[in-house]
Amino acid sequence: MATPGRILRREALARLWAHESLRVFHDRLVSAEDKALLRDLLSTAAASHLPGLLQPEELSGARPLLFGDFHNPSIPKDERVYEEARTLPSDADALCWDTVPECVRLSA
Repeated sequence: MATPGRILRREALARLWAHESLRVFHDRLVSAEDKALLRDLLSTAAASHLPGLLQPEELSGARPLLFGDFHNPSIPKDERVYEEARTLPSDADALCWDTVPECVRLSA
């Protein structure tokens, strides 16, 4: 879980909002048209309510927004922190960015 004490910058909160919106809605959509429409709606909402806090590629899907608590598997699950993965985990170097979001969903 992301707590107020862990999300200290407005940009981080905006990326978390976008990530969660995509996980809740985008992941359940089937058609490419619906997925594109959702991304357009999120982009419009972000531009209106979060101006300058999200980069276009963060909502376009060119660079996935990834949050999780898998960054340090040696920490017990109940003590892990839900945070943004800005780089690939070392054991995922061989994976492309397209497959990492699927792995994150499976680990949740």
